[in-house]
Amino acid sequence: EFQRLEKLWTREIQMVGGQILKGDHSRKTAKLIRLKGTRMFKAVYSLMNEYNQICGIWFCVGESTDELRGVLGAVAERYKMHGFVGPLLFYTDSCCKERAFLKTVFHTLDRGGVRVVHPDLPVLDKSLLDLTINYIRDKSTTNQICNEIISAHPKRVGCDIEYTNPANVVYEGDGLTATIQIAWGKRVFVFHIARMLD
Repeated sequence: EFQRLEKLWTREIQMVGGQILKGDHSRKTAKLIRLKGTRMFKAVYSLMNEYNQICGIWFCVGESTDELRGVLGAVAERYKMHGFVGPLLFYTDSCCKERAFLKTVFHTLDRGGVRVVHPDLPVLDKSLLDLTINYIRDKSTTNQICNEIISAHPKRVGCDIEYTNPANVVYEGDGLTATIQIAWGKRVFVFHIARMLD
């Protein structure tokens, strides 16, 4: 059944566009795929748009931009073929490292490629966001904040996880969770799990 539907699903994903893209490597799924005990892939790279639709997903043997150039280049060609606008923005955990690379793949990310909303739009003043950022390293405060969020029954909560650099891990696997970031309302909490104190 999968083989029968695979081409259809591939075509459906290829019809997904979006003006805002988010690309990220994840190691959780990749580490479960093994052949005779040997891990085959280091990560899974997912590409999503502003509507949380999957634009593409690929298994990677590494995390270099060279490996992504082909698949993201194919996405750029797809945009041209279908007449999609953009992408105008691209979110990534390594923006400083990947910025130049992404601009060579998606030319609309370069300044002047596509005007966003209005040419006289001012630069975003981060102070207008009025965010409070809290760094937490103790379990008591962590439990207190989590209970507060749960009891408030929020409609939406932002969450992201960062992992310990595999080079610093002495055993097999991806290592311990380094930090968990939770955004709730105008408050942002950074829980330093790898250095958590009792």
